[in-house]
Amino acid sequence: MYPVRQSIYVRAGYFVASSYLRSAKNACLFDLKFPAMTCWDPYLAIVCTIFAVHQAAGNLPPNQRTNRISSSLLPANKDAVTCTSVIKLINPKHSRRLHSHDIKYGSGSGQQSVTGTSSLTDSNSYWIVLPPHKETCVRGEEIKCGSIIRLGHLNTKCLLHSHLFKSPLSGSQEVSCFGKNLIGDTGDNWMVVCDDKLWSRKGVVSFRHVDTGNFLGMTANKYGRPIHGQHEVCALSSLSEQCRWKAAEGVYFTKPRKYA
Repeated sequence: MYPVRQSIYVRAGYFVASSYLRSAKNACLFDLKFPAMTCWDPYLAIVCTIFAVHQAAGNLPPNQRTNRISSSLLPANKDAVTCTSVIKLINPKHSRRLHSHDIKYGSGSGQQSVTGTSSLTDSNSYWIVLPPHKETCVRGEEIKCGSIIRLGHLNTKCLLHSHLFKSPLSGSQEVSCFGKNLIGDTGDNWMVVCDDKLWSRKGVVSFRHVDTGNFLGMTANKYGRPIHGQHEVCALSSLSEQCRWKAAEGVYFTKPRKYA
């Protein structure tokens, strides 16, 4: 009876997760101001899957429960930022989060704008940590200092990008959100610059644009309407406090492990 009950729980969890995915409209899973049942995000499926697996394991005979659910939910380095994690990034200098939205620049490239926002709960500040252009990574793989990554915007599926256009407010190098369905070009590649072995959630890092050598930064310049009060994000030629970033809220995946 145990295998049958296990199968029922897993299939039930899969059904619920699939239903959530089909009805996904808003990426507000992580924003507590929204009631839990008002909107869905694809990552809610993760919660359903974990629930299903734990329910299945709980209905196994006691002598079969040991090591059935691996302790791999605890990463080798619990503070490491990992590939495919969905995170927010704070600029400590200005206390603003890296942000994008479906609003285009009125100058320069005309691509989707990237800014710094003071909002703590806006889902447009979530970014997916991805491997370099045309490369792959293992889900949960720890990001080493010196690694090349991309940052994909969760809601609009474009990629953090830079090129030789001038930014609107300071005349520095423009940073935009470019591409479609998380597919872009080499202008989306950024090197993680940090002092330790791994990119740690506790530490501060910088991002060096591979194609141009400039650093992802935020200035004190603020936009007017329709994004009133949001800070300019651009790429700066020299490393300064404006180019420091810290990982914040998000879902941090761990690398899958085999059962013991």
